[in-house]
Amino acid sequence: MNLRILIIGACPYPVPQGSQVFMRDHALALKELGHEVQLLVYGYGVGEDESGLVLHRVPSIPGAKRVKAGPTCLKLFMDLGLLFKLRQVFYKERIDVAIAHNYEALLAALLAGVRPLIYHAHNAMLDELPYYFHGWGLFQKMGQWLDQSLPRRADHCIVPHTRLAEYLLSQGVHEDRITLVPQPVLGCAFVAPRYDVSQTDVLYTGNLDRYQNLGLLYEAMDKVHASIPGIRLLIATHQTDLHLPQKPYVEVKHVDHFADMRRFLEMDVIFALPRVSWSGYPVKLLNAMTAGRPVVACSGASHELTNDLNALVVPDNDASAFAEAILRLVNDIELRKRLGLAARDWVLHHHAPAQAAAAMQAVLERVVSSR
Repeated sequence: MNLRILIIGACPYPVPQGSQVFMRDHALALKELGHEVQLLVYGYGVGEDESGLVLHRVPSIPGAKRVKAGPTCLKLFMDLGLLFKLRQVFYKERIDVAIAHNYEALLAALLAGVRPLIYHAHNAMLDELPYYFHGWGLFQKMGQWLDQSLPRRADHCIVPHTRLAEYLLSQGVHEDRITLVPQPVLGCAFVAPRYDVSQTDVLYTGNLDRYQNLGLLYEAMDKVHASIPGIRLLIATHQTDLHLPQKPYVEVKHVDHFADMRRFLEMDVIFALPRVSWSGYPVKLLNAMTAGRPVVACSGASHELTNDLNALVVPDNDASAFAEAILRLVNDIELRKRLGLAARDWVLHHHAPAQAAAAMQAVLERVVSSR
């Protein structure tokens, strides 16, 4: 069954960060199976889209150029534009099924009344919403209300990991309407990893939002720098509105495209993942693992990582343990190589695009047939 699929993202596109990469890679995996896949996104992005996918854009709003995640006043107007554009595209293009990525796209699709509708979850609002506001308890409750109210209204939910599936189940989504689909990763996007005897550095990639928990990384790197003064923390990000602390070991590397990010991941570096937010799936982690980079991660976001098998996993918010793990890898090239190759092997076996596309196609056929 070849389908006309509309993937909806309430976000700028393209942008070399998690949600957009998450959405694009699933779209390409479905296209590879012969489906006609179209994207509906905001009217701007970073650089040119090279995916070859059909793009529909919400009309641009003057002053709208922010790529950082989180709510803004302009975003309300863009989401309203997304709602009207969605109605137009869905019926004009004779779409068979819509896939909404994240909550704003899901809400727009529900208000537009398009069916059948699949919700592709990236996170839980209970976990993520409080990071954008003051008043943690209030916004946790608001986030949980969203988790209880919206996902169950879709015809089906797709999740990237077991913990999020279990959470949505506890929030009222029926068990037979939740499917775990792995994030597709193209292994050939990275060359065979190399490991040098020379001094290695620490790498962080992606956005600098509060939920990334960069304060922990700086605290750990202060300890590492005290032991090895020459070590660097490379921060590869597309963001330009940077408010970073002045640290002698920090070097910011601006990236606009995935090719720029890949260049840093192909270096002999230690990949740092300080976030403790549990509900999302860091696409940056999968990219680092595919590149064969040894990872130091907090347990909260360590999906599919096993300590001392394919990464070094430390307790959440333990700066001393994070620093000790980095120092182990700096001083032991064989450990870097063993963990890096094990991480790459894990991704190639569990996140192959064909595997993810087949799981997604089974959901699509079931949902379309049932309606």
